[in-house]
Amino acid sequence: MSNQRLRKFCQDTKFLVVDDFENFRTSLRLMLTSFGAAFVDTVANAEQALNQFKYNSYDVILCDFNLGSGKNGQQILEELRLKKVLKRTNLFIMITADTSKEAVLGTREFQPDGYIAKPVTKNILEERLLQLLTMQHALKPINREIDLDNFAKAISLAQKEIDSETKYRSWCVQTMADMYRKLGDNSSAKKIYKDALGHRDLDWARIGLGKTLYDANQYEEAKLVFQSVIDKSPYMVEAYEGMSDCCLKLGQNNEAQRALQEAVAV
Repeated sequence: MSNQRLRKFCQDTKFLVVDDFENFRTSLRLMLTSFGAAFVDTVANAEQALNQFKYNSYDVILCDFNLGSGKNGQQILEELRLKKVLKRTNLFIMITADTSKEAVLGTREFQPDGYIAKPVTKNILEERLLQLLTMQHALKPINREIDLDNFAKAISLAQKEIDSETKYRSWCVQTMADMYRKLGDNSSAKKIYKDALGHRDLDWARIGLGKTLYDANQYEEAKLVFQSVIDKSPYMVEAYEGMSDCCLKLGQNNEAQRALQEAVAV
């Protein structure tokens, strides 16, 4: 049954595989076509990958983190997101030999949609791809509205998904809070973050709370929140950036510089 579902997803999906080893590119392409994919492009490096987006659009990008010389997979992701070439309805999947917590933490805005650890077998790729494509399909209506900057509509759809007791509840809650911030409704965003923290000590909720306090010009309080994230998760780059922004607003320029230096080191 799962094979049939994956085949249905893959036959309408355009894939791009980015890896510097030809044998690995070929292996992934063969796996994807065996799942029913009819459209699979492959490239060897960041320059070729970025160039492909000038002429094509892709639903799913499977990208190795380490691409040898030149930009790595994370830098490709960041450039595509900054240029708004990559939509929220797309999937960017990072393939990496290192899936430790330290390797995958960073700025949530530039996080991949999923990770696949090497070595990649057919069974592993099949299982992970089915999970991610199922999620992509379920959440596409919400992400489509976000791509169109229809944040209020996205919030409404996310709330309906939560009310249906979806397994994507956590994603929907985070997304709703982010959308409230984009709409300037800090009180609603703050409530979501505090409610989440009332159940568990979650980095994403602390980061969001810090940003909400910053937006409300509560820089000292926001600084304390960002510091608590750094103390707990020292590889969370986003917390250092928030700390630096707060310090600048408080006139603590040397401390702001130290926070950015620590972020660069991470």
